[in-house]
Amino acid sequence: GREKCDFGCTHCRKCFKACEYEAIVWNKDKQIPEFDPNKCTDCGACIEVCPNNTLERLWVESKEKKEDQKEKLKEKAVI
Repeated sequence: GREKCDFGCTHCRKCFKACEYEAIVWNKDKQIPEFDPNKCTDCGACIEVCPNNTLERLWVESKEKKEDQKEKLKEKAVI
């Protein structure tokens, strides 16, 4: 899925530099960070360095999406 920071990004790359798990890549063409929720560990390092608190909303959405995926996997395992 598409996960990126379109709104409020100042292009400072602090989130990209803070991520130790390669869950954030810098799109050179668009000059924005793009996020891979599958690699994200929800450590919050990117949120802490974001000067506009832009990532908090994206992180919560990603976390909710992960929880939904976990629940679906549990349902499949029960069947």
